[in-house]
Amino acid sequence: MPPWRGDITKLARLANVNLTKEQREFCKTLNFYHKEGLYLELQYSEPSKKEVRELLSRTKELVSSLPIPLAE
Repeated sequence: MPPWRGDITKLARLANVNLTKEQREFCKTLNFYHKEGLYLELQYSEPSKKEVRELLSRTKELVSSLPIPLAE
């Protein structure tokens, strides 16, 4: 059972997944939204639907680029 981690870049490092600099920067963006979701009392402006679509598209692209064994 892997340790629970909220930081995607740390999880990638633990799994020996090499991320590009661009992928690491994008993961930092995803980490922000993860933390925002955990602490609902914090007030941040919500992203627009267009921004959300872009984030989801980029996330799908990132996930599809990961090594297949991680999905097993």
